Amino acid sequence: MCPKFWVEALIRVPKILFASLLLMSANGLLGNAVAANRPPVFAVGTIRPSKQGARGNSFRVKGNRFEATNASLNDLISFAYDLHAKQIANDRDWGWADKFDVAAQADSENQPTEQQWREMIQKLLSESFKLRLHRTRKELSVYVLSVAEDGARLKRSKGDPNGLPQVSLEAGAIAAANASMADLAEAMQRAVVDRPVIDQTGIKGRYDFSLGWTSDNSQFGTNAAKNPSATDTHLPPALPAAIREQIGLRLDATTAPLDVLVVDQVERPYENSEEQK
Repeated sequence: MCPKFWVEALIRVPKILFASLLLMSANGLLGNAVAANRPPVFAVGTIRPSKQGARGNSFRVKGNRFEATNASLNDLISFAYDLHAKQIANDRDWGWADKFDVAAQADSENQPTEQQWREMIQKLLSESFKLRLHRTRKELSVYVLSVAEDGARLKRSKGDPNGLPQVSLEAGAIAAANASMADLAEAMQRAVVDRPVIDQTGIKGRYDFSLGWTSDNSQFGTNAAKNPSATDTHLPPALPAAIREQIGLRLDATTAPLDVLVVDQVERPYENSEEQK
């Protein structure tokens, strides 16, 4: 049976992706031999409207399965291209507030790499939302992550150096395993702070670490309501102090020229469907 990709209640299978999967199945053993040398694609997946009233969003990769919950198109673009939301220009009338739940499975039993996941999601957005983008450069407010004067205090991970990092976040806390400094910067800019984060630590390798701090109203976006009350006693320090004291890094505000994605074309999935269910 040919694998399929479909978007529940929104769109039919993208023709280009479906045709390529059909060809792979028809090729039999030859297709299997070629598969080892080609990048993975999504074989089965759904995109559904999120439940009304859902709060926050999450992204999860487990094995060969990808899941996103309560994610806007902006969130999905940010994840797919490893950018902060402020690096996406949405001056056109496309920045609707629709939220989606995405569940998709790669066509390979092997776990895709982080870069392969991003490329697969980029293709998903292109096919499902008819998304077309171009890049430009712009001076933006950023945070720079660097090594503090006393040196970094990090525990090197014993995990697979080629494996995916594990980074969990909640208001005022990060727990990371097998994570690089680039992973830390990406997690912070995606879910914690209100501007892009640039990794200038120069630290290579993977590490296990945790952070605890008192978050403020500029952090965690729609999850800000979970922030600790200012009247609480024995609060941990603010984020810059916590990073310096707990893992020996610095987080400094500045400006820098960064890549910005400009949206040239986008459609709601159900608007480009051939058959609505």
